[in-house]
Amino acid sequence: MIDEKTLLLRYFPNLPEINLWIKLAQYYTQKTDIILTYDHAPELLYSYFLYSLTDTGFTLVFEEEKFLPILYKEFGTLKEFVFLSIQDEIQAQKKAIENIQNNIAKIVVTSIDRFFQKGNKFLEYLKSYQLQQIAIHHAEYLSFWGCFQENYLQLSKLKKYLTHVPIIAVTPVLTESLQKEIISSLSLYEPILLLLNTLADNVTFSVIELEDAQPLQAKIENCIDKHPLEKGLIFSPNFELDFTLAQNVQVVQTLPESMKADFVILNHLPQCLEDLYTIQQVTQAKSVYVVYSAKQAQHKKEAIQHKKLPKAAQHISISRFEQVLAWINTQTCRKQFLQKYWQMPITEPCQKCDRCQSQVSLSVNLNSALKQKLIQQRLSIAKRDNLLLHQVFSDDTIDELATYLPQNKEDLIWIKGLGSKKIELYGDELLDTIIAYCAAHKLNSNINSLKSIRKNISYACQHSVSVVKKAKIKAAIQELGYWDIDGIKKQVNDEQITIPDIESVISTYLSSH
Repeated sequence: MIDEKTLLLRYFPNLPEINLWIKLAQYYTQKTDIILTYDHAPELLYSYFLYSLTDTGFTLVFEEEKFLPILYKEFGTLKEFVFLSIQDEIQAQKKAIENIQNNIAKIVVTSIDRFFQKGNKFLEYLKSYQLQQIAIHHAEYLSFWGCFQENYLQLSKLKKYLTHVPIIAVTPVLTESLQKEIISSLSLYEPILLLLNTLADNVTFSVIELEDAQPLQAKIENCIDKHPLEKGLIFSPNFELDFTLAQNVQVVQTLPESMKADFVILNHLPQCLEDLYTIQQVTQAKSVYVVYSAKQAQHKKEAIQHKKLPKAAQHISISRFEQVLAWINTQTCRKQFLQKYWQMPITEPCQKCDRCQSQVSLSVNLNSALKQKLIQQRLSIAKRDNLLLHQVFSDDTIDELATYLPQNKEDLIWIKGLGSKKIELYGDELLDTIIAYCAAHKLNSNINSLKSIRKNISYACQHSVSVVKKAKIKAAIQELGYWDIDGIKKQVNDEQITIPDIESVISTYLSSH
């Protein structure tokens, strides 16, 4: 007997994630309803195909009409796959039925509009054949808690005609409210939840909060300064920005389906938290920022309230936007808030979002007057050395200097953004300013608090790093300091050097201090 892996590779020799498809196919053998979260629903055809190959019968898959030509290119050459598009003629339907009757078809892919087209008797035919299961992609379209599309309500007929056929409902993310609606609409019975989607470890979400008098340009430029070597994208759908940005940043009013970026700034409030997930997944950004102001939030809520929607739909739309505001106002890790909302595994606090950063600094106050002196000092250095402000040091660096009050060059090593090169260039004049301020205001250094924070960061266990890799990492550290791990990874520009490699070098340093 051929094992499942060999069977799949016979049809798809270069198939990725093969163990996942095998595992899912094993779940299908339980012949029960399932709700499954997965981003790239068309890829699930591999798991349906494997299940149908190892049993008699076939899987019926509902997909958006626009994706059918794409899937046909991928699978259409295989006789086991049948595609029924709305453009098909009657002959195509007859051929599909013939393939099902002869137990040739293992996967039948169609759209809702095609399947429920007036005069189509395909639903009646299914009662006579060995239909193993039904897969519904984009099940979030069943509810206003998702991205409601009215034609999806026709799927509620399925259980009436095919009572004992299990249904797999697929959606990118799943809130408790959406889960209840999917179960109710499809009449699912005690479905298994397979929540495969998670937020990647290196992904963070932050808010750029605007006070009434604060200019947008300064806030966005400060954010961009944190990513000097990275590709950025500003999504500004409602209006164009009237100022020039760095060359590594592109502004768009509509989000392209295939545009990748290292960081994304949303210059508008999303209507629901699912928009954040979609934008992060489309761009694969590691950092997502949302520009927020109280005035903007009030206008957005009023616009939703004045939309001409059914009463229930309007209530849900307002509730979803209020979840956005709850995320804006949370005092906990923003990533953890989203994980809980989407029923994902909750990881440790990200330590990188604006909320985590503010928690780190709660016990030590930032000295605002000193911060202003350091900002002026940075400006003077930039003019003197003909540099951009972020090339001298970032706002984060200034905040840490004004908070932890280093007193010598050994202390400066613990400040984010100060490597040995910058300490050599600017260390003495920075220390002169800080020490004079501390003496005038009778302040003591808080650097031990920062050392404690840094040492409590969960670094990877030390492991052997080659001399060549270590040299590249140390060169980046000299420029950026020990505490900008993402920046170091970007600067070394070597796929063979991993985050654990960088953390190991830092961990070695920590163990000797």
